[in-house]
Amino acid sequence: MFINRIAYISILFGLFMFYVYCDSYMPLFIIYIIVLVTVVNAVTAFLSSKKVTVSLQTLSSSVSVKLRELAFCSEIKNSSVLAVPLIQYEMTFRDKSEDSSIIRKVRTSSASLEEKQVCLNIVAPYASFIEGRIKKARVYDAFGVFSFPVKINDENVEMLITPSFSGKPVDLLVHSSVDCDSDIYSATQKGDDRSQVFEVRGYRDGDDIRRIHWGLSSKLGELIVKEYSKPIENRSAVLLESSVCFEESPNKTIEELIERKSAIDRILGQFTTLAMSLLDNEEVFVTEFYSQKSGDLVVFDVAKYEDISLVLKAILSEPLPCGNALSLDKFISQNNSDSSVYYIYDSSVCKNSDIPRDIIYPIDTAEQVKIFDEE
Repeated sequence: MFINRIAYISILFGLFMFYVYCDSYMPLFIIYIIVLVTVVNAVTAFLSSKKVTVSLQTLSSSVSVKLRELAFCSEIKNSSVLAVPLIQYEMTFRDKSEDSSIIRKVRTSSASLEEKQVCLNIVAPYASFIEGRIKKARVYDAFGVFSFPVKINDENVEMLITPSFSGKPVDLLVHSSVDCDSDIYSATQKGDDRSQVFEVRGYRDGDDIRRIHWGLSSKLGELIVKEYSKPIENRSAVLLESSVCFEESPNKTIEELIERKSAIDRILGQFTTLAMSLLDNEEVFVTEFYSQKSGDLVVFDVAKYEDISLVLKAILSEPLPCGNALSLDKFISQNNSDSSVYYIYDSSVCKNSDIPRDIIYPIDTAEQVKIFDEE
């Protein structure tokens, strides 16, 4: 709107000079009219801006990347009886693993007491964690000379784009017997661990009297029995190779970026498939990957299906580190357990030659792509 202001000042200045040199009151009268109309428009825009809010919304916090086009909708609410001639704001989208962002400017109007949506689509061909936000929302008067800030609700919106690559089914490893107490319990099966209650139910003939929940029974006026939980003593480990490039180049080319995004998409796709299989088999596991921010392994306990999304969000929120097999090297240097370990990596960007196959089950997602292509 800078051009509008320059044009407005130029018109007023030209009329004033015409008044001075031509000795006519007509330009001065026109100046008064223009200034008066501008002031009225400015006051109207100021009053309406106090009743206008802008918010960013998505249909879901998690979307399959196979849809490719993702809709981010900004909702504009004008609760004022005054119409708004122009609302301008910026919609910014940032891949949280990258430094770059996409900025789109939106200009629209709003009638009095109106609610409207303006939707923009962005393309996400690979697994990503996208942050959307609205910035610099302002209401302008009809001439575009004056502007006033608008309240922004729900400033940040995050959307997880799940992997497009579907990993192959994996034969689940057999655990070695471990004699230890566990603080992880099955979400679907009952057991005999008295320290954790799985559920409560009504009393049935033959139930052990020691399982009666006396406090709840007296409150409800009927006998209530406790069902105990089943501890999960053995857990696998899933190691994700987060380093998907050898050396960080100062100016990343489009080809390099696509290669890195494709590799992490395949790794996370295989992880999702494996994680679902483990949870379907009543196996709780830990997931680990190397973090460039901390310089160490990040560890997640995965005990339910919702935890898979937490892992995806965590690894896609960090810059992808450069180096060869950083997750594997850090895991080997710290790990003292002989538990079953699934190691998911991509040989097209990570050359692993010293995988200790006695405790680690390697899954090369690059080889899977070749197999699928041949089929």
